[in-house]
Amino acid sequence: MSTPEEDSKYPTGRTKQFFILAIILFMGTILFMQLYFLISAFLGALTLYILLVTPFQKLTGGKRKWNKSLAALFLICSSIITIMVPFYFIIRFVLGKISPYLTSTEPLINGINTINKYVNDKFDFTLLSPESLTKFKEIATNVVPKIIGSGLLNISELLLLYFLLWHLLTNSYKIEEWAKANSPFKPVNAGLLVNETRKSIINNSIGIIILGFIQGIAAIIGYYIFGVKDPILWGLIT
Repeated sequence: MSTPEEDSKYPTGRTKQFFILAIILFMGTILFMQLYFLISAFLGALTLYILLVTPFQKLTGGKRKWNKSLAALFLICSSIITIMVPFYFIIRFVLGKISPYLTSTEPLINGINTINKYVNDKFDFTLLSPESLTKFKEIATNVVPKIIGSGLLNISELLLLYFLLWHLLTNSYKIEEWAKANSPFKPVNAGLLVNETRKSIINNSIGIIILGFIQGIAAIIGYYIFGVKDPILWGLIT
């Protein structure tokens, strides 16, 4: 038998728990840092899942009885046509117009100087001081060349988003069963939480589109008043 002195050399149960918890937190931090780029794709897939899970279950249940893979493919293609295709043509149009700005920041700086001069002449107010303009030019010089690279990254995130969405939709029934079984809330409260979360996400998704449209229209009017060249282009960018 071991003596009390020998037993004291080994960690207690509580010490083991803290040690295991520290290892889990450490490994979780490393995984989060390495997989940080997946967060936006996962959140996008989760948002589209909440928007599409009800139509998916209507297609696969009831009288229709669609195949799960076919229903998921149909909804994914529908979302691409209604959301991604318009954005593709808008981005293609915008990139064709702003290609000079990707190679040089001078046109962008000149446009800002035009707005700054207009406001100064009309209202005797300076939006940006010479020091601020110089700082902005330095920032633009560093940021603009990264636009193309970030665009390529967004393509990979988009592919990953739809990959995750496919698996979320085809396993939607299992996900709901798992969520109900492991929810810390009562079934009634869990149902209320899910419904309110779904309503919030749907309202925000629609609100973002409406708000972006209103901002774009207001920006076009503002650019036209300030005499900026191609106000519609800059309104789309806004």
